[in-house]
Amino acid sequence: MGVLTRFINPAPDAAERSFALSGLDTLDKETLPDEFLDRLRRDIAPHIPSTRQALKISEIQRFAVRITETGKVFKIEAVKTFGKELFQLSKTFDIEKIQAFLEYFTQTIDRLNGV
Repeated sequence: MGVLTRFINPAPDAAERSFALSGLDTLDKETLPDEFLDRLRRDIAPHIPSTRQALKISEIQRFAVRITETGKVFKIEAVKTFGKELFQLSKTFDIEKIQAFLEYFTQTIDRLNGV
């Protein structure tokens, strides 16, 4: 059993998940590049509803990678961290927590868009 555990990434614990969510709270529309906000509106936000409805782990993981890559491209650590934690969370198959993560991300996008 010990041999297998070195190949399995541990799921994020509560503190890591909390950090990933609180990092989104630090995002401020006034300090973010317009290109990043456009990318959120154009390439990220449209995929949230289908990801939330389908709840296929592979879709959630693709969405998490898209978020992570967007964070990397624009050097926005909070977004990159969120994407990584969502990916790790998808490995736990905890649908309720995944839904909560996606809802929080939706609220963040709405806040940044002034909705």
